[in-house]
Amino acid sequence: MGSMSYLSVIESYHDNKAVVHDLVSSILTGISVPDLFLQVGAEADVLRDISVHYPFVELLYTLDDKGVQISENYTYTKEGVGVLPGAKNTNRSQRPYFKLANSEKDIDITSPYMSSATGHLCLSAAIKYTDETGELKGFLVIDIHLTILLSFYEEMSYAVKQPRYLAQCIALWC
Repeated sequence: MGSMSYLSVIESYHDNKAVVHDLVSSILTGISVPDLFLQVGAEADVLRDISVHYPFVELLYTLDDKGVQISENYTYTKEGVGVLPGAKNTNRSQRPYFKLANSEKDIDITSPYMSSATGHLCLSAAIKYTDETGELKGFLVIDIHLTILLSFYEEMSYAVKQPRYLAQCIALWC
């Protein structure tokens, strides 16, 4: 995909919005486990596991039911999983992803915006976490590096049409 301007990234996002949302929803559903709310540091393990297959997931964190961040920002870079300190206990109740997540839907995904944590054009996706009685306990949030996701999608779309290239892509991304 090469170097893309913000406008071309947003245009590509709109052209592929349904696929992007389906992929992000699938990832979020697959990683939403109670351990993220019950076990300290479980976020790092989950991010480490998914980043192998989905290198565009750049942040993962949890919020309580009021929108206060209860974990640090766990981030994935070429060096591996790390922590962007200082985010824990921040009130995120006014952020678009928290307002969306309080809707009736189980998963909500924002429109593209500039991440205050990484400076990248991103999407945030949030899923509700409820306990066994159905009581809302919090939200799992992931931030998606939009440019990397669209590059990933473009490479995979091309690879499906080119069998030899598919093997190279799988080796590169998986």
